[in-house]
Amino acid sequence: MPIVIGDWSVDRTTKNIRYVGNDHVRFGGASPSYATVIEFHRWLQDLADDASYSGNDELDITDVTPSERATDNYVTLINGYNIDATAAEHLYDGSIVQGGGTDIWDGIVNFGNADVQIQIIQNGVVLSDDWWNTATGGLNADATAGISHRFMLKTRTAGTDIDLRKVLGTARRFGKSYQEFSINGTSRGNNVLALADANDLNNPTAEGTVATWNEIDNVKTDSTTTVSGVNNTGQAILNVVSGAAFTAGEFIEIGTTLEQYQILSIATNALTLSRNLDTATAGGETVWKIGYGYRSIDVDGNGTPEYYYSEWDKFSYTINQFYQRMKWLVRDGSTLYVFGLPGELFRGITHQIALSGTNSGTFKANEHVSWATGTGRMLAIDNTTASAATKMWIQLLTGVVPSTHLITGAISGATATSSTVTERPIAKPFIGQSTGTALIGAYGVGVEAADLANTDSMTALDNNPYTPPNNVTFTVFGLVVGEDRVLVGPESGGTLNYGQFTLNGTLNGVTTSVTITGSIPAGTAQTGTLRIERDDGLYSLHPFSAWSGSTFTITSHDFTANPATSGNNAFLSYIDKLATATSESFTAVYTGVARPLFIRVRDGGTVNATPIKTFETTGSLGSANSSTTAIRTPDV
Repeated sequence: MPIVIGDWSVDRTTKNIRYVGNDHVRFGGASPSYATVIEFHRWLQDLADDASYSGNDELDITDVTPSERATDNYVTLINGYNIDATAAEHLYDGSIVQGGGTDIWDGIVNFGNADVQIQIIQNGVVLSDDWWNTATGGLNADATAGISHRFMLKTRTAGTDIDLRKVLGTARRFGKSYQEFSINGTSRGNNVLALADANDLNNPTAEGTVATWNEIDNVKTDSTTTVSGVNNTGQAILNVVSGAAFTAGEFIEIGTTLEQYQILSIATNALTLSRNLDTATAGGETVWKIGYGYRSIDVDGNGTPEYYYSEWDKFSYTINQFYQRMKWLVRDGSTLYVFGLPGELFRGITHQIALSGTNSGTFKANEHVSWATGTGRMLAIDNTTASAATKMWIQLLTGVVPSTHLITGAISGATATSSTVTERPIAKPFIGQSTGTALIGAYGVGVEAADLANTDSMTALDNNPYTPPNNVTFTVFGLVVGEDRVLVGPESGGTLNYGQFTLNGTLNGVTTSVTITGSIPAGTAQTGTLRIERDDGLYSLHPFSAWSGSTFTITSHDFTANPATSGNNAFLSYIDKLATATSESFTAVYTGVARPLFIRVRDGGTVNATPIKTFETTGSLGSANSSTTAIRTPDV
């Protein structure tokens, strides 16, 4: 469509060229118009060859030339003629340069599906006014050419390029696939984005429903103090009962709002926050500390943890529900903050930086960092003490990555010198991908080990994938709380295997460790209970808190009065307790060999006078969960 002449004006005195037509339809305009940069140039030249001007187009043959064409997609305004931001929104298909090159708008063209919605990240922020989107797609689309959007974006102002003319486009409509595409420095003419989306079959839940899944969060701990009184929305100070519970740089959540803030400084009981409060407080709300930074998680269950920049708790939700919640946090229009960044801006780790040279101070676990050529958000560092740190992981925000530059923490003031920088791939969405029943986690993203199944895969900060062990659960159902004593142990020949282990060394005196002959079976939980044969024939019960090789670490116990001689029996009691629920269970790791079990349930009826005959059976715990149900035959 040719330029709509009535929607434009030229002022002879100021040389201002302005769009005076209707605003975009999305913002209430009745009939806005748009023109290509070559149509804009042709219109100006057509005015400039008139004998005299008329109306508000004050341009004719007596005036200096307003514009020059380099190509149909590259027009320069000269001799002081200029456009403003509003005019730029109504031009497309090329670049406009003015002020001798002090101001540049470059063309952006997106190839994607007709209804895709895109956001632009520029100079470290998501541009708040996405006027290039319509309710059903983008402005100035060309469906035949597969183009969804055509518009101009300002890339240079007052003689300075805006963040090296870098532009990042994202598409994050909830329920759709997430995408991003970068332009690492626009040039004159049209610059291409390739953003398309499609229905995400693993994201079927309504947005309003996912918004209620507030229990899904990063691992957090109670600070042990609370909010003090009313703190108004919009204030940057949070008053608490005890400021001593915190340190500057920590992240907090207030009550159940899930709104995250970083503490910039502390004055007695007043916390200065990284941003103003989104919600007023009433007083008494719990203040939580969020576990950001370098997190150790033993995903593969081998006793040696790996490291991640997060540790998410999916609560009781499925792994696919957790995936959807992560998408919701960073969707288009998100108002929540993630790792100190607005959800729409958060992408995850973009670079790993090796540190060398002179390092000083103590970094915060997660803070803004800067160097001579750029800025970023530090998501993890392998040691907050700068002199001991060897690696830092960031999301690059502006500029370019450091190269032997001094990196400075914005809150801590700590410094470290960069050496080798390794770019890390960005997942879309940041959490990784869902198969519907398993999560293939993105680089560095961590989830509580207990929340993972052996079908999931996590990629740690060392860039290696880790698969959780196959944790399987055996459950005894049909119990009566406070009545039934339940014992589940190893089975041999249809009965309890008292001789699962033999002691390697006599227990006599106070001891905190028990060593057996041979090795403790792989897949044994790190905590549980052990029965040990004493010299008088008693099998005493001993909780253990860890094991390694052939040795259990038990709760301190004095064996003096009744020793356990080397060679005596010992066995694991997987469940060994008075029932506290109608079912009791234990979890173990399946290592390729089924675990034979002996199950015994007894209720002597001393409390409710309804005794049952001893229930005994055998079972097996293999590669999948299994169970048994106690048969309650009355013993009256």
